[in-house]
Amino acid sequence: MAEPILNVGFIVGIINVDCRVMFVVQKADILSVDSIVVGGTKIENEYQRQGVLSTSAELEVISSTDIHQKISWRAEDTVFYFSQLPNVVEST
Repeated sequence: MAEPILNVGFIVGIINVDCRVMFVVQKADILSVDSIVVGGTKIENEYQRQGVLSTSAELEVISSTDIHQKISWRAEDTVFYFSQLPNVVEST
């Protein structure tokens, strides 16, 4: 079974289109997934990823229903560290 594609981005605007809430998003490119090698076996932590803002000048408009997970982030220079949170309903 293939792993679902994770698209990450920053909401830069919220618009109303025909009574539907839409988000304007600047995408981020994922560079790597956090991992550790234990006893010669590489273990990946799929909930921790590193990335950069997309070099594309294009913004994407998505429906509010297209957001499936909350992602927290912190930045160091131009690299962002993304942490996937458990749900989109509750505050954490």
